[in-house]
Amino acid sequence: MDLTTDSLLLTLALNHRLRSTLPPDEVTSAFLDDDRDVPLIFSDEVFGSSVPTGLLLFIAEAAAYGITHARLALHHPSLPHTTPPVDRTARTKVGRHTAPVVLHRGDEQAAIALIGAEANVEILACRPTVFRPVTVGTAAEALRRLRLLVMEGLNLIETIDVPRNGGRDRGATGRRSCRRCTRSPGSSPPRRIPERSTPPSTSTTGCAACWPRPRSLRPSSVRCCLSCTLRPRTTSWLWLR
Repeated sequence: MDLTTDSLLLTLALNHRLRSTLPPDEVTSAFLDDDRDVPLIFSDEVFGSSVPTGLLLFIAEAAAYGITHARLALHHPSLPHTTPPVDRTARTKVGRHTAPVVLHRGDEQAAIALIGAEANVEILACRPTVFRPVTVGTAAEALRRLRLLVMEGLNLIETIDVPRNGGRDRGATGRRSCRRCTRSPGSSPPRRIPERSTPPSTSTTGCAACWPRPRSLRPSSVRCCLSCTLRPRTTSWLWLR
């Protein structure tokens, strides 16, 4: 049984009879033509009607109590809850229902109708509060828009392809390149352009993946990458452009 459709038909039936826009026979035939049972009120905490009672008799008693119209309050994660506050014992029952029907006495919310299995309707008491439509300036609408924005951001993050190796640049041997020269191990050395202040040197052996630095100028054995034993130079000599 689709409780949302049943709640919608119940709301339309209540409004048509409260406003006298349809005769009673057409109201009941709307349920029967759709192969649905006419709702039966089996519990009433507000109007004190004798239960079980039929839908048409209940609508007459609700109109005598001052009920003017009914409102369908859909429950969905993307929509704010617009049901009035209820007692703690009925809070879970109202929150789990997909489409409660709120009975109004003008702008004031007077009761909540929950339709269940076999078209049984339960009337629950609620706190008498004034209903205000949800607008952009309300906190409920702002919370709904924030929730939608977060969902769109998560969907955007899921579409980004992240490399399995963490995005690091690796050479043909699968080893990390130097952080300074960003060259892969085994690549050709960069061009060396010495300045006038560069001291003469006869040995030019060094790291082939970083910069050709004389062996005599190696400061220590601290590695600057996985393919050499040099660390980033600390002197003022310029070996690379």
